[in-house]
Amino acid sequence: MKITSPVYAQDKVSDILQSLDPEKTKTVALDSDLGTIGGILTALLPYLLIIAGLLLLVMLIMGGFKLLTSANNPDNAEAGKKQLTNAILGFIILFAAYWIAQIIQVLTGINFLKPTL
Repeated sequence: MKITSPVYAQDKVSDILQSLDPEKTKTVALDSDLGTIGGILTALLPYLLIIAGLLLLVMLIMGGFKLLTSANNPDNAEAGKKQLTNAILGFIILFAAYWIAQIIQVLTGINFLKPTL
C-alpha cells in the first residue's frame, strides 16, 4: 500500500513565483532609452494598451445602445451592428498585438510590457 502526501495549490504557486525571479529577466532602463523611438514606445506601450481597452469598452457600450434604441429604423440598427463589429475586430487586433508582444518578450528576454525604472 502506497501512501502519498497531499499536494496543495500553494506549492505550485510558490514554484511559479520563484521561476519569475526579477534577477533572471532583463529589464529596459528607461532613463537611457527615452532618447530612442523604441524606448519611447516601450515606456508608452502599457498605457496605450489600457487606453485602447477603455476605448473598446466605450465603443461596445455605444454600439449596443445604438442597436437597442434603433426601434424601427433599420439604418440605425445597421450602424449599431457595424459599430459592434468594429469594436470586436478592434478587440481581436488589440489581443493579437498584446499576444505577439508577449511572445517577443519571451523570445528576447527583454521585459518591455512592464518596464522598471
